[in-house]
Amino acid sequence: MSLIVAVSSLSGGQGKSTTSLLLALELAARGRSVLVVDLDPQGDLSAWLEADPLQPGALELLLKKGEAAECIQETAIENLSVIGAGDRLDSAQLYLSGRTAPALVLRQRLAPVVKDYDYLILDTPPARSLLGVTALGAAQQVVISAEASGKGIASLDRTRELLMEMRDDEATEAQLVAVIPFRLKVIGRNIVGKCAAALEVFQEELGDLLLPSLLESEQIAAAATNVRRLEGALAEPIVTLADRLEGKE
Repeated sequence: MSLIVAVSSLSGGQGKSTTSLLLALELAARGRSVLVVDLDPQGDLSAWLEADPLQPGALELLLKKGEAAECIQETAIENLSVIGAGDRLDSAQLYLSGRTAPALVLRQRLAPVVKDYDYLILDTPPARSLLGVTALGAAQQVVISAEASGKGIASLDRTRELLMEMRDDEATEAQLVAVIPFRLKVIGRNIVGKCAAALEVFQEELGDLLLPSLLESEQIAAAATNVRRLEGALAEPIVTLADRLEGKE
């Protein structure tokens, strides 16, 4: 059975695209078929996966200028495919604003290919927008990536608020299943002050939703840019997230 997961955060620099990619790599390495849909106009995920911007992508999918299967590109990674963001994805906002139910558009467009994948991972925009709304409308489960900082706390709160509003309006049935703190700064065995304070807030607010943190690390940054699966202790947050999605906890 397929699972559609949105990785969301309503501010930039929260590790959303990094989390999306590392999760996709972990699931693909487990032999799961994974489709990543890049809905972030910045297109980092598309660039990392070397999606061809001249091929139909998320914009064409949303505007129904191409069938879902025509918008999918294979990657160099076994079991991993992508629908790229393209250069003009922002222009989908105008189209979505004219739809009666924009939250349903992506769900409807992806429907013909959902059964072909074990997981569909939606990398959402880092702002409150109709692209984000249609992503959350399509999702069954939501993962929030939030920097261990005051900005991250604010982003987490705004993202949860949007999800709750959409659930109240019956625009989505998606459930928040996990929050991953991002860019946690550690010196020796000690968490740097502001990060420690933010992590304490996360722990108080989130309980079991809170997963281990992705550390501030050149290795993690390099894993994303080089499209390489994390291993060892640094991989714990992503492995834990994948286990949760697969019901292995």
